[in-house]
Amino acid sequence: MDADERKRRLGLIAKRRAQGVQAGRRRVAPLPQPDAIRDGYARALLEWLAPLGERVTARLVAAIPLDHEPEKRDANGKRSMSAELKGLERAFNRQLDREVGKLEAVAKKQAVRVDSFHRQAFAEQVRAAVAVKLPDKIGAKAIEQVVAGFVRENVDLIKTVPERYFAQLSELVARAGAGGLRHDEMAKLIAERFDVAKSNAERIARDQVGKLYGQINQARQVAAGVTRFVWRTSRDARVRDEHDALDGESFAWDSPPPEGIPGEAINCRCGAEPDFSEVAAAAA
Repeated sequence: MDADERKRRLGLIAKRRAQGVQAGRRRVAPLPQPDAIRDGYARALLEWLAPLGERVTARLVAAIPLDHEPEKRDANGKRSMSAELKGLERAFNRQLDREVGKLEAVAKKQAVRVDSFHRQAFAEQVRAAVAVKLPDKIGAKAIEQVVAGFVRENVDLIKTVPERYFAQLSELVARAGAGGLRHDEMAKLIAERFDVAKSNAERIARDQVGKLYGQINQARQVAAGVTRFVWRTSRDARVRDEHDALDGESFAWDSPPPEGIPGEAINCRCGAEPDFSEVAAAAA
């Protein structure tokens, strides 16, 4: 924001104060968390992964030597399962190359939802605290860059889920050949590996939405002339000790604490409340 624009907005706040609005003294409502978007992103990733799990599980279980076929439960049986797994992985990777655009679209859709959710929530905070209506497009250029980075990073992260899945299955096949696992035991372990892959996808979705929300919050606050934020936790049993110690503390956006900005740490559900004390003082 240039100096003239900042001066104009501070002047508007001063005018509102003259009309009886106590700028900066009203309590700022907590910034709501985009939990529904987190859940929606997780569901979208699981829908994308589901066909992979079904296909791999069915074909790999079919390749497990049956308990009444001990002659196949040796190196030949292991090679058969290994070959089947490698073929499935090659086929999936070819499919993945064709679906990069689809993954980008999934990530972009969630990013647009996060931006819209934050724009409305932040506008309410500003109206309640300083009685100023912000332009809808404020911070648009900076947020566009944040969203583009989110899409790129998320596609790369999503790709790691099947990579880990196939690596874990490969280790399982190697152990099965040496350990002589029963057919039903091996089938159960294969299914469990996909449960782990689903958990990884869900964790990525929830963590990345939180990070994006924090970055968009920063971009929009700074564009609105807010230079400081107050750290607010979700104030429940899951808050980590280091974040609980930051609750209620004010920081400059360009000088955050070692923990970074709220939402940046893995699965952080904290929020950055705009600190209007500076604009309130300037408008006094």
